[in-house]
Amino acid sequence: MTKLHFFLFVLLIGFQFNAKSQGIQFEKGSWAEIKSKAQDQGKYIFVDAFTDWCGPCKWLSKNVFPDPKVGVVFGEKFISYKLDMEKGEGPDFAKEFSVSAYPTLLFFNSSGEMVHKLVGALPADQLIEQANKATDPEQQMFTMKRKFEEGARDREFLLKYVSMLMGANEDASQPSAVYFSLLDKKDWMTEEHFSMIATNHAQLDDEIFQYILQNKSSFIEKLGKESVDAYIETAATSSFGELIQSKDLPKADAMKAKLKNILPEKAAEFSALLDMYFYMGDEKAFDYANTYLSSYCTDWQRLNSMAWNYFETVTDKKLLKAALSWAEKSVSLQKTWFNLDTKANLLYKLNKKKDALKAAEEAVQLAKAGGEDASETEALILKIKGK
Repeated sequence: MTKLHFFLFVLLIGFQFNAKSQGIQFEKGSWAEIKSKAQDQGKYIFVDAFTDWCGPCKWLSKNVFPDPKVGVVFGEKFISYKLDMEKGEGPDFAKEFSVSAYPTLLFFNSSGEMVHKLVGALPADQLIEQANKATDPEQQMFTMKRKFEEGARDREFLLKYVSMLMGANEDASQPSAVYFSLLDKKDWMTEEHFSMIATNHAQLDDEIFQYILQNKSSFIEKLGKESVDAYIETAATSSFGELIQSKDLPKADAMKAKLKNILPEKAAEFSALLDMYFYMGDEKAFDYANTYLSSYCTDWQRLNSMAWNYFETVTDKKLLKAALSWAEKSVSLQKTWFNLDTKANLLYKLNKKKDALKAAEEAVQLAKAGGEDASETEALILKIKGK
């Protein structure tokens, strides 16, 4: 080898090593172009489905994707692609591949067929483990789906498949029901199994729910009242969405009667929650909202969300003052830059500029401490100061 050839060889190796040592190298272009490139190179495709406001998405991009060992695995096996689910092709992509939580990490074969999927921000070693599963036909999620559809009913297989579906934010209720049908019902009362039940069988008409409701005292004895009550509450509220959309008053009243039986201690609270959403847009919407939010709600996010909704949609001072009280209650439960920003905006709209400035400045401090974008709150500060 001549000196020149040796130099070029070393330069090439150095370049390749440097590229891999930088972590995952994400490709640019359209989704169609990415699929074409993967097919040409015979590689799998990795898609990071994210949004601008997603904290865990940012954590992944900052702490995991740049990891050199992650870069080596993904550089060898995948064409990697980032796609914002709220821009460009993102919304259509999200609809096609059932992306509803962020980050969602998707894996496709070289033909563009999805073979594996998971939700959440994983550390480097776990992401590599999932990438290896995505390229192993025996461990891909959609291989397991086919096996289940073909009749696989081994308990170990079912447990693995259910766990995989849950990790991908996919519906696991069918294989989960099969899995629990193979167990003695006393074995349902472990923390691991009850967690699976709570995730996959929290619907009022589910047979597993009905059994637990009928044997509530036994489950409470084994798992504690708090866990069992939380499960029953989730099952009750899971049916609210359909009722709210239907605006079927007799069915809503029937649900309230049912709540007295399944949640006797909290029936009034959950009836008020149902009323708040059922009558939204009605002339008495404020009365129902204020009853629930002021008397019952202990969820800072729901309080903040409703307060912001009123900030954006009403001008009546009475309603704005009530919304401010919801925002303040939200802050008292858990102070975040989100609810401080809501509080500041409501105060400003009520012409309480001094208090608005104080809340806005505190919101900016919290946002920056958490690495969040505080530009909108900073714009509010300038507006308050008349700049």
